[in-house]
This record gives sequence, C-alpha cells and structure tokens, in this order.
Amino acid sequence: MAGCNLLGVSLYGGVWNIAQGMAFLLTMLAAYGALRAKGAWSYAGPIFLACAVGCRPFQAIYVPVICFALWRGLRRPGERALATLARAAPRLIAPALIACAYGAYNAARFGNPLEFGHNYLPDFLHAEHGQFSTAYVPQNIRNILRMPHVEGAQLRFPLFSGFAFFVANPLYALAALRLAEAALRRGLNAADALLCACAAAHFCLFLLHESFGGWQFGARYLIDALPMLGWFVLRKEKPFRFHEGLIMLWAVGFNIYGTLLFHLGGLA
Repeated sequence: MAGCNLLGVSLYGGVWNIAQGMAFLLTMLAAYGALRAKGAWSYAGPIFLACAVGCRPFQAIYVPVICFALWRGLRRPGERALATLARAAPRLIAPALIACAYGAYNAARFGNPLEFGHNYLPDFLHAEHGQFSTAYVPQNIRNILRMPHVEGAQLRFPLFSGFAFFVANPLYALAALRLAEAALRRGLNAADALLCACAAAHFCLFLLHESFGGWQFGARYLIDALPMLGWFVLRKEKPFRFHEGLIMLWAVGFNIYGTLLFHLGGLA
C-alpha cells in the first residue's frame, strides 16, 4: 500500500489526516479478518470495520462485504443458511454496540445520530448546495482527471482538490483491469462483485462531495477505498503479476518524489 497518497497524508498532521490514516489501517485489518474469518479474527474483523467508520464514516459502505465474507467463512458444507447466520450473529454484537455508541454521541452533540460534525465545518456552512450534491460531480471529475505537467525542469502538480487519481493511486487502474478481465472470462464471483460494487458506490459518494479535500498532493480522499481494492486484487487465484509489481514500485517512487516535492520543495 506504499504506492499511494497515504504517504503524503501521514505528513500533514491534524486530526482529519490522522483519522484517515487510522481508517486505512483499520479497514485493512477488517479485510484481513474477513479473509481469515476463523477463530478470533472472525470477531475482530467486524470490530475493526466499526472502528474505521468512526474515523471515516463512508467506510460503513463495506459492511455488506465484511458480513458476506464472514458468512462464507463460517458456513459448513451442507449447512442451512439460518444455522450459519445463528453462528455469525455473536460476531456482530460488538460492532453493533460500537455503532450505537457513535449514534448516541452524535445525537447528543449534533441532534442527529448520523451527523459526525462535517456539516458544521465553515466550508459547508456556506456551501450553496450543502455538503453533498450532484452539482459538484462535473467539477470533481475534472479535478481528479487533471494530469501533472513539467514546468522548467520540475514536475508540477495541481495543489487543490486532487489530480489524476489513477496516477497517484494506480491500484484503482489495476483493480479495474482485474475486474474487466474477470467479467470477460466470466470469472467474477459473488464476493468479488459485491466488493467492487461497494467500492464503486464509495467512489460515487466522493464525487458528490463539495470538494476533493482542498490543499493536497494526489487525491487523498480516494485512498479510503484502497484497502478493499487491494484485497480484491491480491486475493484472486492468480498471483500478483510482474507488470503489476512494476507499476506499484513506480507508484512508490512517484509518491515519495511528489510528497517530498510538495512538502519540502516549496509547493506547499
């Protein structure tokens, strides 16, 4: 996961960026727990995802992925679905209590169990269309497709609202290619389809957001989906391929270069 904007986010400081880094870690642990889906990990995976939601609320969109993986991991050959659900239910008690605690806190503080405080930020208090609107989609798409350019002898990046997300976070491109390959070969199973559908919905929710994160290197909001996209790419039957490894190695170098230039080279 080093070949992504997480490196840059880790250097920003501030509670929002710390929360995003924590959400990344917790979502990775949730994915690992879902992959194992045995013993203590079958309890820990859903708990990690519930904690990730407290850091980045949109991570809740992966609840169906984790629940489906848990159900598949616990199901015994020939067992009825209800019997599997009965054994899975205790694993969901702690995450449900965590969600209730979030809701109670939000209701006490903001009067709405689903309000995490974002609408009270100055940017959104004065936004014409509120925090989320289809009116933001066209500009957000333009922003995250902008390419870096060479100016003099230096590579320059757009400094606000992100730039080419598939360059800064190429795991998106690798996952899209894997998805297309699986679809063409009719090798897309239910778990893969659900995971990709949730990741696509996550991406679309960001397009509805008032901005793509303001001052930044890369497209930092979009790192939130990378733990699940990494799980999709790495858990396939085929191993990680040579050209995919080269792309990710290039991405590591690009993000190190861009982060150093952004923070130390006068771009900030």
